[in-house]
Amino acid sequence: MNDEMNKLRKLIGVLMVIVVIMAYYVGYFSSKLGFDAPFIAGSGKPVANNQAAPTTPEEEFKQVEEAAYFELKGNEVAKGNLNSNVVLVEFNDLQCPFCARFHPTVESAVQKNNVKLVTKHFPLSFHQYAKDYSIMFECLAKNNGANQAYSFLNKLFEVNIEKRGNVNLEDGLNEAKKLGLSDASFNSCKSDSAITSKIQENFDEGIKLGINGTPAMFILNTSTKKAVKLNGLVDESVLQAEIEKIK
Repeated sequence: MNDEMNKLRKLIGVLMVIVVIMAYYVGYFSSKLGFDAPFIAGSGKPVANNQAAPTTPEEEFKQVEEAAYFELKGNEVAKGNLNSNVVLVEFNDLQCPFCARFHPTVESAVQKNNVKLVTKHFPLSFHQYAKDYSIMFECLAKNNGANQAYSFLNKLFEVNIEKRGNVNLEDGLNEAKKLGLSDASFNSCKSDSAITSKIQENFDEGIKLGINGTPAMFILNTSTKKAVKLNGLVDESVLQAEIEKIK
């Protein structure tokens, strides 16, 4: 009996060590790559949102990839030069700390190159408030215009950085209210099938396009029908180089 108990204790101890090691590597790869992705390092198993996990994240992860061109739906919230043939399509999880750090680089590129920015939603299942934040963004865009929606997004990302990712629902609501979104409007938008369906369609589209984490971006040229995909916290110089290539 004592031998069996000792074996059980040893087995539990080994399992605990394995869990700690796996947790470390998930955090390590996410931090190193600047990419919020629901994969388990080295597992090769599907995880959150039915996304396939890469078996060797550090080796398989590529910041720049060739991509097939796709047409925009026409209902996306956008800013910048709306007539530009170069379009930055940003798939965001609005609770993602890496998205918060990457977005200022995107804003700078939009202004510098006089191009169009389109925002799509990719709320990851392990971010509790991401979908609610997306609803606030779309609700502000619908009721107050794209400028207010992007003011919300920028401020929300600033709060995310200040709080080191430890944000909650009230953080989003507080910023949205400053821009004119009432509790009644938010609750109405939460039950608005046009908004909730749009967010889900964005997510489903992202899956089909091969996105498995955030931030993720496509640069499209609507004239030449060329496209490139950027993954993770891409440096400003890399983003600028890819914009230049696709012009």
